[in-house]
Parts: sequence; structure tokens; C-alpha cells
Amino acid sequence: MDVADHRSDLRVGYKVSLHSLFFWLVALFVILIPVNNSFEVLGLMRGELGYGAWSVPITPLYLKMIKDIFLFLAVMLVFLQVSLDKSILRFIFFGRFFFSINVFLLIFFFVTVFSLISVPGELVFVGVRAYWTLIFVYVGACFYRYNEKGVVNVFLGVFLLHFLLQVAQFVMEAGYPVFGEPRNPGLFIVPTTAGAFSILAYYLAESSNRKLFKLMAFFSAILSTSTIAIIVFLVYFLYRFFYLFRHYYQLYLIYFAISVGLIVFVFYNLDVISGRGDGAYQSLYTRIGYVAAVLNEFPDLPFGRGVGVATSQAVMMGMEGAVVADNTFTGLMLNLGWIALIPILFFVLSTFFVFDNKILFFMLIGFSMVANLFEMSPVVQVFMIILGQHAARRHFNYGRADLARQ
Repeated sequence: MDVADHRSDLRVGYKVSLHSLFFWLVALFVILIPVNNSFEVLGLMRGELGYGAWSVPITPLYLKMIKDIFLFLAVMLVFLQVSLDKSILRFIFFGRFFFSINVFLLIFFFVTVFSLISVPGELVFVGVRAYWTLIFVYVGACFYRYNEKGVVNVFLGVFLLHFLLQVAQFVMEAGYPVFGEPRNPGLFIVPTTAGAFSILAYYLAESSNRKLFKLMAFFSAILSTSTIAIIVFLVYFLYRFFYLFRHYYQLYLIYFAISVGLIVFVFYNLDVISGRGDGAYQSLYTRIGYVAAVLNEFPDLPFGRGVGVATSQAVMMGMEGAVVADNTFTGLMLNLGWIALIPILFFVLSTFFVFDNKILFFMLIGFSMVANLFEMSPVVQVFMIILGQHAARRHFNYGRADLARQ
């Protein structure tokens, strides 16, 4: 064996070792998901939390920092990975999928620097921290060869714990009131995050052909009373139905009529479908009000009000002028301006062509409308990694057969 062959074998060995480290890192992060809101959930089960429970953090900061440590270690592995595989680096810098993300990050950098002139540094840091989960798309792309089967088992194990806790909260009536209705968020304190977690579990269960877990994931969304999660499921099932008959063009008018009819039915029965009563409409109209208010300021927000102004962390820290937009896009406009919003819209829409299973695309669109998706930890980290992996696999034409050979 010559020196070149020996070096090649070493590089292959290092790549395998890095993928193994990445597997254990992701698996550990998933296992620690129950810790993220553990003190709040304990208080919920004891009946000590009431309305607005999600805005009063109880879990110690050092436990909340697990996601930040995960990001740091993942980035370290990324540097090692790209040093061994320059093709990934070319894809990240020049690939069509990453173009809009790279443009956004450039705008983000310059707006952040200028925000330091008029916004307190502490608030700017909070704003930067709210968006750096986007880095996990790059992490997923760098480890697109990594086979997630083992992590799927770990994730579904944690989801089972989450679902059983939801059932216990429902039976014990331990859920807390939001707009008057009881909600059962399981391992999470924000029902919206619980709904997103159920959709992610449904996707992973479907990808691994776990029918029982798919059923549990659907009922988990219902238990959380996350209206947007239920709507995402309904839209996905409708899409699947239409997709089966997509070649029957003569039925398109009927499809359109069914879709319009379903939208009208859902709107006028949102209280029943969500299980939240009048609270569902109150939540909807409140969010529409936020969007309308921001759109009225559109001409004056090319660069936003300043990085960090529209984040939940800023509100919890009592920052002056801080607001929670309850919408990823309006939050971006307030923090970074509509100039930064344009590439993010292109990025979000492009994911339709990345995911074979469109439920993740509908999840991205739906939850971006009712929350700051980038702050939905720990669901957003796993979602972004999956997104990056799928984008890279499409680019490098790396399919299921390649994963099966691992």
C-alpha cells in the first residue's frame, strides 16, 4: 500500500468517526429534551402554574444552555468534517439551496453591527441568539451521510414519554388554562412547541414505518390543543389525497371546491376542531392584529427596529420596547427589516422541493405564522438538521440505497 492509499484510508476512517460522534451528539441532545422545561412541567403537574406560565422561566439557566452547548459542539464537528470533504464546502457556499440563507446571514451581520449603535448590546446578543439555530441547516448538510435510524428510535422513545405525560395531564386535569381552555403540553410548557414536536414525531414515525407512533403523534397534537398543529395535519392529509389523483385533471375543479369548502368549514368550526372553544378565535384575531400592525409600519422598516427587539427572551428580561410578534415573518421585520425577510421567504418556499414528505414543509409554513420558529427549542434544532441533510442528499444524489449500505 502506497502513501496515497494510506492517507485515503485514514480520511475515510476519520469521516466514519466524525459521523459516529455526530450520532451520539444528536442522540444525547434528544435524550436531554425532557430537561429543557423540567421545572416548569413539574410545577404544571403540581397545579402551581396558571395563565402565562410560559413567560415565567423556572428551569435553571445552566439546563437551558444545553442547546447552546449542542450548537457549539456541532459546529466544531462541522469544521472537522469540511476539512476532510471540500465538496460540502462548495455546496454550502455555491449551492442553489444555500444562496438565500447565505444572503440572509450577510444582511443579518450588517444589521446586527449597525444595531449596536442604537440598541443595548445585551439586547442585540439576545436577538442574535434567537436566530443562530439556522446554523443547524449547515450542520445537517455537512453530515448528510449520517444514518439517522438510531436517533429515530431515541426520538420516538422520548416522544412516547411526552405522549404518556400528555395523557396523564389530561386525565389528572393538570393542564393549565390559556384563554380559558385546559391544554396538555407534555414535556413542553408552550403548547405550540408540543404541537410541532408531535408533527416531527409523525414524520419520523412515517419514515421508519411505525404506524402506531403515527397514530400517537396525531392524538398528541389533539391533546396539546395546538390549533396550528391540527391544521397542518388536515392540510397534509388533504394534500396526500389530492396527490393520489393528481393526473385526473378533470377533477381539479372539484379539488378546488373541496379545498375552499374545507377552509370555510375549519374557520367557522375552529373552536370545536381545536378543542379550545372561543380561545381559538381570540388567539387567531390577536395574531392577525400583530401582523396588521407591523404591515402598517412596512415602509419604515427596511432594517427593522433593531436586532433583539422582537424576541421572547427580550420580553422576559423586561427590555424596553420589546414585543413578542408570535410570527416568524413579522418578528424578522421588526428585528431585521423587510430586506432580511425577502431571502427568508425564498428559503422557506424552497423547502417544498427539498422534502419528499411535505408535512415538514407545511409545518414550516404553519408554525412560522403563529410563532418565532427559530425559538421553538428543542424542536427547531432537530428540524433544521433534517432539512440540511435532505438538501445535501438531493444535491449529491445520495439516496436510501446509500444509507442502507452503511
